[in-house]
Amino acid sequence: MIEVPNPDCLLPPESELVDVTPKEHQEIQNKLATTPSVLSSDKNGRPITVPAPGQTPEQVLNGALLQRDRLIGVAATRVAPLQDAVDLEVATPAEVAMLKKWKQYRIAVNRVPDQEGFPAQITWPPEPQ
Repeated sequence: MIEVPNPDCLLPPESELVDVTPKEHQEIQNKLATTPSVLSSDKNGRPITVPAPGQTPEQVLNGALLQRDRLIGVAATRVAPLQDAVDLEVATPAEVAMLKKWKQYRIAVNRVPDQEGFPAQITWPPEPQ
């Protein structure tokens, strides 16, 4: 590795960097993109997101509920044609399985407010694949 002095670098020293799994990275990126939050670290130096400075608790709550409602809308859009196929008895086994996954996802998203730490700390369920 080539090291070059960079006094403007905002990264911590290499000895303080932590490995982040692709899943953790995606969860952090999703949270940063969908809620008013900033990157921070927990007591162990692991990356976490925290509410953006200057937000009132009410703003944090409203942002989280808006995101929940948006994700439920996405799920409803995915469920509808799959449910139609099941109702009309033309669904493939893969469509039946995907319908179940999307319904489970929609339930999980709807239960996000029940998570400990809500709305400041939220773990959004991943979309079905």
